[in-house]
Amino acid sequence: ASVDWVAVPGEADDAGNAGQAHLSAASGLVIAGDWFHIVADDEHHLVALRRCDAASGALQLRRLVEGDLPIDPAACKRAKRDLEALLHLPGDAREPAMLVARGSGSRPQRHIAYAVRLDAEGALTGDVQAIDLASLHRVLRGHAGTLNIEAACVHGDALWLFSRANAGSPVNGRFRIDLQQAVDFLRAGGGHHALPSIEFSTLDLG
Repeated sequence: ASVDWVAVPGEADDAGNAGQAHLSAASGLVIAGDWFHIVADDEHHLVALRRCDAASGALQLRRLVEGDLPIDPAACKRAKRDLEALLHLPGDAREPAMLVARGSGSRPQRHIAYAVRLDAEGALTGDVQAIDLASLHRVLRGHAGTLNIEAACVHGDALWLFSRANAGSPVNGRFRIDLQQAVDFLRAGGGHHALPSIEFSTLDLG
């Protein structure tokens, strides 16, 4: 079904990549309050759908990355940020909860995550924060070789990342990262902030 693209309040009118009226590669979903938040690996936007708008399909867009991706599929695949996972990270008495869309780490332009705060109802609020994941990804590559982070989740006191085997690393693996340390690292913008503790184990997918 087609959808209507509308701008998040305060944003300029924007259409999805190539102006298409659908999401072609939704790769992550977070449900927060009355909102469904979606990230796609071939979009430069975070997509939000309010529960009461589900029947009409009115999607709201929050731009994460400036500029547009190439329309040519091969060029788009090379240039995209490959945002493969969307995380809902908890808030506390000082900081609100936030969504984090993270790159797969498979190319230099994919060592970046984008964070947006959530209000009490689960709606997007505030500016987009770009987070440098290069130092974290260097440590992850020390365990798994070439990275290809395809999924992530928060469970209990841990943030889990899952890396899929690829030509540079024939190993499927998972990383367990201390949640509070990960939140501190991400809120600080990544970079040279103290890295969280990491545990790695391989996955046998048969």
